Amino acid sequence: MKDSPIGNLSVTFTDKGSTSMDFWLDLLFGNAIGLSSMIVIFVALGMISFMGGFFVYKAMTSSETDESL
Repeated sequence: MKDSPIGNLSVTFTDKGSTSMDFWLDLLFGNAIGLSSMIVIFVALGMISFMGGFFVYKAMTSSETDESL
């Protein structure tokens, strides 16, 4: 077993092979760059989803003869 400190906590992992959960935990909490990268990716996906949904909402609720532009 190996100990991996995360802040003030100490988490113990067993060496039973690499799983996808180990990959994501290492990516998120392995270093600050990995966590920052994942935050940027999720924020970007959230913004894209919001803008896409807002565009569809505005397209569905606008009238065809709207001349206020």
